[in-house]
Amino acid sequence: MKTATLLPLNATGIAQLINAETAEVAPIAYLPGRPRQYRFDASRGMFNLKGETPITKPKESLTLIPVAFRIFRDSILGQSTKRWAELFFLNQGNQVCNLLLHGYSVDNLMGLNEEIFYDQVNLCQIELTITPAERTSKAPEAKNSRFFIAEFSFKRLSAEAIATQESVFKGMPLWREDTLTGDAEPILSYNYNPPVEACPQLTEVEPPAELPQAA
Repeated sequence: MKTATLLPLNATGIAQLINAETAEVAPIAYLPGRPRQYRFDASRGMFNLKGETPITKPKESLTLIPVAFRIFRDSILGQSTKRWAELFFLNQGNQVCNLLLHGYSVDNLMGLNEEIFYDQVNLCQIELTITPAERTSKAPEAKNSRFFIAEFSFKRLSAEAIATQESVFKGMPLWREDTLTGDAEPILSYNYNPPVEACPQLTEVEPPAELPQAA
């Protein structure tokens, strides 16, 4: 698949997921629990597919439209317990994709969430632009090594795009199998909808806070 097709679907594409004349929904490729895995390479400041196929050039921004997300604290993928953010979105091939972030990038995303809350929108009602920002490590053992964190900006979606997205994705089982442990401390989520049978512990966990709908 060409890299251009792997880029996230834009707002026009989201609004066109439902045919205005026939009300038919465009085909969406998604194997439940196994979305395409996009990654943020914090050492190079770029985005890729599964650590292999470059999606952007170094320091280049990526704009996507979350159709679901969750922010949580857990020990996953062999790493220690920390805060994580999962963003689910469509690429231009109408494939469901997942981008996983942690560390300072999650801190920045939480800051953006506070900002847009007062605009009465949530992360699934915006175009989210993610920009790699270069930093220098202050740890003595790091010897001034450089790394990148994700910074965020946004543009509110049109009412048409928001309505279409809600209609298409509400209730769809959007989740990622290898990040679901059942032991997560939920912080925020929207449209994140794993099946209970995928992890029995889910029945014992309090549901995360749902964010408000747009006014």
